[in-house]
Amino acid sequence: MAAVNLLAESAAVRLRASAPPGAGEELAARLTECRFPATARRGGAVAGAGESARKWREMAARKEEFLLRSRGRVAWTIVALCCGSHASHILHSLGIHVDHGTFFGSVA
Repeated sequence: MAAVNLLAESAAVRLRASAPPGAGEELAARLTECRFPATARRGGAVAGAGESARKWREMAARKEEFLLRSRGRVAWTIVALCCGSHASHILHSLGIHVDHGTFFGSVA
């Protein structure tokens, strides 16, 4: 079974219990040869709950930071579009007409 986390840029592969000894190390070596840095590790209780909790906290912090940055971008884009629209209406009401053409005329 494999799970990929695009946000954390990581993947985890769980081998079946019937996998031969050393299969994890062989898979990690092959992935590293293919320019995907990999390490074999034991999962479950052996990996340690503290390490897993730390990784989840780091991932949650990165996710929150990404969401905050993207919210700001979306908000400022909407502000710019609205201000541009209002400015064109104000200029039009003052008798200033900007020749912008049509969208389909500029595509050709």
